[in-house]
Amino acid sequence: MRQIFVYLFIFFSLYELFAGSEQRYWIFFSDKGSPDAGVRPAVSGFTLEKRQRKNIDLYTLSDLPVKQHYIEILKNSGITVYRRSRWLNAVSVYLQNTSAELIRSFPFVNGIQPVRRHRFQRNLPAGSDELQKYFSGEYGLSENQVQMIGIPVLHEQGFFGQGVRIALFDTGFRLTHESMRHINVIAAYDFINNDHNVDYETGDSPDQHHHGTRVLSVIGGHKPGMLIGPAYEAEYLLAKTDDLHTETHIDEDNWVAAMEWADSLGADIISSSLGYSTFDAGEGDYTYDDMDGQTTIVTRAANMAVEKGIAVFTSAGNEGAKPWYYITAPADGFNVIAVGGLNPDGSLWSGSSRGPTADGRIKPEVLAQAVAVYTADPVSLNKYSVAKGTSLACPLAAGSGALILSINPNLDPISLRELMITSADNYQTPDNNLGYGRVDLEAAFALLTAGPKVEISEFSVKPMEGRNQISWNVHMEIDNGQWSLQRRKTGNISEEIARFEGNVFSLHLRKFNFLDTQINGGESIQYILAAQPGGREFKYIDSVSVSNLEPKQNTLLSCYPNPFNMQTAVSIGLLQPAKVTLKIFDVNGRRVKTMVDAQNLDAGYHHYVWEGNNDNQIPVSSGMYFIFAWIGRDYKTQKVMLIK
Repeated sequence: MRQIFVYLFIFFSLYELFAGSEQRYWIFFSDKGSPDAGVRPAVSGFTLEKRQRKNIDLYTLSDLPVKQHYIEILKNSGITVYRRSRWLNAVSVYLQNTSAELIRSFPFVNGIQPVRRHRFQRNLPAGSDELQKYFSGEYGLSENQVQMIGIPVLHEQGFFGQGVRIALFDTGFRLTHESMRHINVIAAYDFINNDHNVDYETGDSPDQHHHGTRVLSVIGGHKPGMLIGPAYEAEYLLAKTDDLHTETHIDEDNWVAAMEWADSLGADIISSSLGYSTFDAGEGDYTYDDMDGQTTIVTRAANMAVEKGIAVFTSAGNEGAKPWYYITAPADGFNVIAVGGLNPDGSLWSGSSRGPTADGRIKPEVLAQAVAVYTADPVSLNKYSVAKGTSLACPLAAGSGALILSINPNLDPISLRELMITSADNYQTPDNNLGYGRVDLEAAFALLTAGPKVEISEFSVKPMEGRNQISWNVHMEIDNGQWSLQRRKTGNISEEIARFEGNVFSLHLRKFNFLDTQINGGESIQYILAAQPGGREFKYIDSVSVSNLEPKQNTLLSCYPNPFNMQTAVSIGLLQPAKVTLKIFDVNGRRVKTMVDAQNLDAGYHHYVWEGNNDNQIPVSSGMYFIFAWIGRDYKTQKVMLIK
């Protein structure tokens, strides 16, 4: 009854406050409550297939919609809900500034902050004379921008983005130009006007569709002799998110909504030429300290998209010759691929935004042509013109990513990013001007097709009391399904004791460790490491042998792991044969489990597994437990923590 009174009080208070002008706010919920009956995660079968292919969790809590009951309470209080975000567990609403504190008093509200509105900066014009010397054949005046990053090499191999689904977020798109009539649009949505028309429509700014049309032609255009983009056979999801109307602002909640829409439709790549740093008057700009990979709303959403199997490409920004200077959100995302800009001759464009992020990471990741980029003319059916900005370098890099995914669709976003920066031309000496360098698809193709291949070092075993610590380092993995660790005791056939996930592509050092707790003592053991090239049968990589230690005294070894969740290994060592009892007690001294009951055991190590249950196989609660071992006339004890 008290909660109902609170809601009613807020309901009438808010109506009194909503008499004046309103602005949009994010309201973040504290939880998603119990799932509503019949509610299913908002993902398509295409999305689930993609996640499974890339070895990503099929469902997470963030795939469930926000709690409808919470939304109904807001609506019944006179609040207009504009957008819902299942990823952020939030809604954007129209509120007056004075009502924010009252909203905070709802028990399910975790926080409130304004929806930022960013001023969009149109591309700067660039003279076409810069391109004349680069004209050659089939690619027309687009040849330089694609040749610079190796696009024709992969086109010659038969890769054009087929089988890849790309989502573009921009101002709008006109598909009637001769270079774009072939484009396979799977879905389109206008997040400004909430309809399916992504072209210019009544009420839009006159140039609303210009920027997006140029971007789409750069990545997916195809008119031989005039313009050919990298990924003209890809599937496209077109989102009209960036509003150029009068005050020229972009609302970040539209961008987040587009992210979730693209995920629900199975996007493999998101390409966005938007950057957040300065905002409409009175709303408060971000600071450089906010470019830390986790502060801004759009960066948080971009990070989540990567976690869900979507490679996110975004322009680094055009701030390099301006006071801001640095990259803009979401280019600061941890595994977001920020794309900087080059001049037609391959030198760094002075306007390209620089790194590092506020937390010291190198940015941008890669570079592509940003000056005198040849595009479809957005006000013509068959003419072309040039423009500049990192918003045009971005689709060139994203299209390159699509060609790589055409070669190997199993690459997850982190592996794709690693491949692109590893093959870039400044990889050995990265800095915050050039990042890792110019995209080099020819080098990426060579790396990706060099496999299956693995390189390891320091495969070793360290004998311990009743246990062996096995470790190895992996320096390269190309198309490796899994690792298999096998154990062979003297006179026995080998048995697999552990498996570890491999990588589609990785050149970064990975360290592996495994504790073998099933050691009797005194025997010789050989450990064998095998890899699974191409995900097929396992092949021998290396082996190492060890003679195990015998117990030097009667002992109860520390449980492993400790704390534990599912199960823990309980081991004892006997210097000579003895009668053993092994029991587990709770903190109140009550017996929970009898593992060994007065058994005569041989000298050596003996191993048991406790699965966090009692003698009746009923799971016990989380907490501290005590393991007692009676060995002959002696007893030993160990603590173990169960966490559920």
